[in-house]
Order: sequence, then structure tokens, then C-alpha cells
Amino acid sequence: MKNTIEKYFIAFGYLSLPNIGTIKLIKKDAILENGIWQAPDENILFETIYDVPSKHFYTYIADALSISNDHAILKYEQLLNDFVVNQKFELNGLGSFQIEAEHVLFNSHYNASNYFESISIESVKNINGNNNQIQIRKGDWFIWAFVITFLAIIAILIKNYL
Repeated sequence: MKNTIEKYFIAFGYLSLPNIGTIKLIKKDAILENGIWQAPDENILFETIYDVPSKHFYTYIADALSISNDHAILKYEQLLNDFVVNQKFELNGLGSFQIEAEHVLFNSHYNASNYFESISIESVKNINGNNNQIQIRKGDWFIWAFVITFLAIIAILIKNYL
């Protein structure tokens, strides 16, 4: 069940935990600053906003576990009730929840700097290997088009009359 919840969070970036709060994946794009691409920043944000999971969430769990939606709701609520009883809840790849003095604390295990780093970009010169530049005369295409057309007409005439 926990693996399915983690997969849902990774796929949709949002997870609602009734009577506990919500976790969201916050993304900041990479930016170019002084010739250096600053690494994108991703964080998991926990908020104590009590939200009810969507029908889509329960359908996702039901499909992943091959159970009915009603049974998925019961299993999810049972998992959250176990958290309240044990005062601890661990989502392996995401983080851990703990209840201390009537407050829910979230410790994120995800660190984006393990996956992304800033990149320095240097200017690159496009140089031909032997420093010879090929000069293209723009008027040559007309001559070559005429020559190819003339050869094609001669080939057609030879085929038809010989």
C-alpha cells in the first residue's frame, strides 16, 4: 500500500492525508545566470491543510492493488489510523511523519541536490579542422540545374527514338 501511495505522489506531485495534512512536490526550473545553469530545485512541502483525497486517488489505488474503490478507501484509512496509533509513518522514498506534542512533523528524505547540479557553460568556437572555409557561389545552382535538365532531356530522347 505504501509503495502505491509513493507512486501516486511521484506521478501527480500531490498527496492528501486526511486529518494530517498534504504533501506537495514544489519545482523550480533551472535558470541561466552568468554563464552557469543553476540546478533545478525540487522540494517536498508538508502543509497542515486538511484535505480529502480525490476520487481519482482512490481509483488509482484500487487499480494498482486490484481491489474495489470501497476497499481502497478502507485500507487507506486503516493505514492512516495506524499512523495515529503508532505516532510514526514512513514513506520510504519520500520522508517520514511523526507526531510530537499534538503536532505532525515531516522529515523529507528527498534531496534534489543528489540528482541535479549546476553546469558551467563555456563558449565553443566552430572551426573547420584544417581552417579552410568552403566558399559557395550562389550563382552556381542555376548552371547545375540547367545541365541536369539538359542531360535528362537527352536521356529521354535517346530512349524514345533509338
